[in-house]
Amino acid sequence: MTQHRTYEEFLQFFHQWKRILGPVDVEGQFRRLADQIAAMHPEIRALPDQAQRLEAARRVLFGETDSTPVVRLDRRAQFSVIDCPLGPASLDFRDLCRFARMVLTELVGAEVEQTEWLVRGDPRCTFELRATRG
Repeated sequence: MTQHRTYEEFLQFFHQWKRILGPVDVEGQFRRLADQIAAMHPEIRALPDQAQRLEAARRVLFGETDSTPVVRLDRRAQFSVIDCPLGPASLDFRDLCRFARMVLTELVGAEVEQTEWLVRGDPRCTFELRATRG
């Protein structure tokens, strides 16, 4: 996989690649790319706390994007992206939001959900991890 410095650079590359190739197995491509990104950052899953893992994954995936740090709320941890790095690409290809969730899930080692989406008119994109016991 080509190394990109930011999530935005990666998404621009992926969007161009998708336009060139046309219809492809998007789910399969997303899964492979998410696995590759997680394999590049095994240190994240080694962190003892899920909120710490989510914070580390946020930094890897979104870099310097305008996003909040992870906050703990009861049995949840979440962060928000205020200015979407997907830009117009997300309007043309809404599956990019699903890809972000897949990468976060692979990096953290637990399912990360999305509760708000800029592309549907919400004020931010919010990603949430529900704490598990153990």
